[in-house]
Amino acid sequence: TRASSPGERASAKLSMRTRLEEEGEELPWFVNPKICWRHPVARLMVAFLIMFLDFYIYGEDPVNDSHVEYNFPMLGHIYGLLFLWPEEATLRLLRVACIVVFFIIGVYVSRMWLHHRLLRDCMGLLMFEGDKGTLLIELFGVSFAGYGAALAYNGLIPFIDKDATPIQSRTWAEIRHVGKAFQVWSVFLDIFSIVQILDAVLQDRQYYPDWLPRTKMVWNDTCGGWIRVVAVWCMTISGVTLSTWSILHSGHGELIQWDEQSFGAKAFGGLTETQRTWVLFYIIFCDLLSVCQDWEFPSFNTPLDVKIAGTFSTELSIGWADCTGWMCKCIPKSVLGLLRFHMTGPWLTYGPLLLVMAADLGCAKTQITYKPAIYGQYADPDTGRIWTIANRTFLEEVYSEGILTNKSLVSWEARHDLGLDIKNSARYLGTPWKYCAFLAGVVIIVGFVVLVHSGEKAWKSQTMEFLGEAAEEVEKELEREVELISQVAKKAQESVKNLPLLRPNTWQDNAPART
Repeated sequence: TRASSPGERASAKLSMRTRLEEEGEELPWFVNPKICWRHPVARLMVAFLIMFLDFYIYGEDPVNDSHVEYNFPMLGHIYGLLFLWPEEATLRLLRVACIVVFFIIGVYVSRMWLHHRLLRDCMGLLMFEGDKGTLLIELFGVSFAGYGAALAYNGLIPFIDKDATPIQSRTWAEIRHVGKAFQVWSVFLDIFSIVQILDAVLQDRQYYPDWLPRTKMVWNDTCGGWIRVVAVWCMTISGVTLSTWSILHSGHGELIQWDEQSFGAKAFGGLTETQRTWVLFYIIFCDLLSVCQDWEFPSFNTPLDVKIAGTFSTELSIGWADCTGWMCKCIPKSVLGLLRFHMTGPWLTYGPLLLVMAADLGCAKTQITYKPAIYGQYADPDTGRIWTIANRTFLEEVYSEGILTNKSLVSWEARHDLGLDIKNSARYLGTPWKYCAFLAGVVIIVGFVVLVHSGEKAWKSQTMEFLGEAAEEVEKELEREVELISQVAKKAQESVKNLPLLRPNTWQDNAPART
């Protein structure tokens, strides 16, 4: 029921699963934790494969070598809204007002309408019961709200200053630099998910108790559990530091290069736009597979003794509804309730993966619509090898705020004899086969939705069966208790009838005389 706590619901589902296993009943393959592709080794292999493929596609993607200014609607608007502030105080105040208003709107709409009404109440998804998953949904809502705030600001500034510069989609940063920032963020989320999964499988003593039992004992019990906490933080910090350093020092003329001279590019480079699109949709498949590999998929109700990686808590809860400060007293409780977040281990693990998947979808869209000239590049008509223009002065003449104005100057015929451009390992053929990869991606996403629906249906049917049997047992127990109480009442009534009748003042007649 809605009134029960998340821990009670998790305990009920865990008892149901334990009962089914004890009775030898086989769970459906899409929710069975003992199936081969949910083995701890398989889960870790998929997580590491995602990070490896992210690095691979980063090196092969020619867009990450572009020296053209990054101009992208929505992302550029959000960047300008947050980091490029006007000098006038009135415009600054207007921008702050737009940010605050649209932030509240984005949080409210995504939390109350999208999460609560649609995903939790209307669709009845177990993974979104209570407040689970609200933070992820609100992140998407706030992102679109930021774009709305930028458009609202642009619509209001003419009433204050007609000569004021509106927020634009340009960022004054090169695409290759923005690509490095996205790659750092993506790898950070990958490492975070890997550490979360590693900690989860080493804490498990229910589904795979015979897998690395001594390692689990050291991981969980040594030094009161501090070995686990310290190891998680050390792995995360060292992994993020090393990967960030390697990404920032990659590219043409840097310490780490992905070109014809490097072993990796010689052995695995030279992908076409079609092959790159297939790799990206395979990464998306691995992202969704990693989510499906969770032992509690699709409900994501962790056992009560499983702690969040790097902590001694089973859940993270942040809220302001119970604060007592003077500022909190001035804000309605309904508004403070919007700032309450509740996250469990699975959502901390797979939430970042879903964010990475969103970035992979955007990258796949870029590969499908890729044209070399848009990014200051051109292709050899014979080999398809891509060349990148690095001359900043030339790019500023041909591109206006990152938008191509003279396509004829960015071509093989106009540039190949100059000998000034950089040769990439990637290729461009311009074939329509990349759309087949797009169809495969649609099938993957639809298949994931079907698995979620089937898993929800299986869990709910088994839960109702379990609750029905529990209700019958409770009813029988109540009948036995009522019968026992009635028997005790009858005996008490008979005992009362057998008591001797005493006159009201009998105790005075029998009392000893006072001296």
